[in-house]
Amino acid sequence: MISIDVRFINDSGIGRYIKSIVPLLPKYLNERIKLLKNHGTHLNNNLRGDDFYYTNISSSYYTLFEQFEIPFKLKNDTSLLWTPHYNFPCLRKGTNVVTVHDLAHLALQDMLGSPLKNFYSRTMFKMLSKKVDKVICVSNFTRNELIKYTDINPDKIEVIYNGLEDYWFNIKKEIPPESSPFLLYVGNIKPHKNLKTLVKSFLHILDKIPHNLILVGKKEGFITEDGEINELVNEAPERIKFTGYISDKKLQQYYAYAEAMIFPSLYEGFGYPPLEAMACGTPVIVSDSASMPEICGDAAYYFDPHDIDELSFKIQNLLFDNELTRNFITKGYSQAKKYRIEECAQETARVISCCS
Repeated sequence: MISIDVRFINDSGIGRYIKSIVPLLPKYLNERIKLLKNHGTHLNNNLRGDDFYYTNISSSYYTLFEQFEIPFKLKNDTSLLWTPHYNFPCLRKGTNVVTVHDLAHLALQDMLGSPLKNFYSRTMFKMLSKKVDKVICVSNFTRNELIKYTDINPDKIEVIYNGLEDYWFNIKKEIPPESSPFLLYVGNIKPHKNLKTLVKSFLHILDKIPHNLILVGKKEGFITEDGEINELVNEAPERIKFTGYISDKKLQQYYAYAEAMIFPSLYEGFGYPPLEAMACGTPVIVSDSASMPEICGDAAYYFDPHDIDELSFKIQNLLFDNELTRNFITKGYSQAKKYRIEECAQETARVISCCS
């Protein structure tokens, strides 16, 4: 039997990855699949039924207890465990496949996390490089970062890009989510997301464009994590708006109606939002950092994420140059088509099958 740790399924980022890929695996794998979940975790209908079995895990992730509980509960029936994140049970004997999305906690130690969290990350990546049979990286950028920050054998690494579900390419515009034209940001407020640069750039051109800036995410998270963001937003509260939590359907409408989606992140292992926007026919302005040039190719309008003035200029340039906009919309749609979830699932199943 193959087991998959899906305890992160309701988180952002990794949760999105789990929700989209795991339901597709039964048609590519010839073995039974057991899902490891926490008590009370809600699983969608496509993760229920005859294709899946379940084991409840009592321990929280990133704890010492999980390092003992998971191996104990899998010792009798699991030949291979796939962990869709770097936090794998390093005490487990047997075949382990792990997906690494990024190495932010190693590359950005001064920016992210506490000393304790950074120590934990360093320890887990050290164990991963020694004990994991195969590592799936979601981009060549992440692969190179893994080689840079650990002593892993490069032969253990497989690069498999994330993918979009088909519905992203068929979003129909319904009721506009805003009454005024708007620019869109989708993400959280972690320091490496670089939201300050976006807000400052927007404030610089406030009187030159009629657009509002819509920040998709929980307002509480934005405000409590960074007081400076709150101060910046309060300089133009009528023009910069937080959506709070929104449904996937409403998010799709925000993508479809935005005149541009801006992604200023300093560090991404892959990055879903630019591709989602492209699939919806929206031009994107993204930083030229980390994996972004690899993932977005020539379909994005790039800027230096440390240059506020450059971002201000490129926002205006895109909004007022119709030919430039049409060019990025056309290229963006074609670029997003390169990342399909079926291919991602098939390649992931291939790696799992080769190891099991």
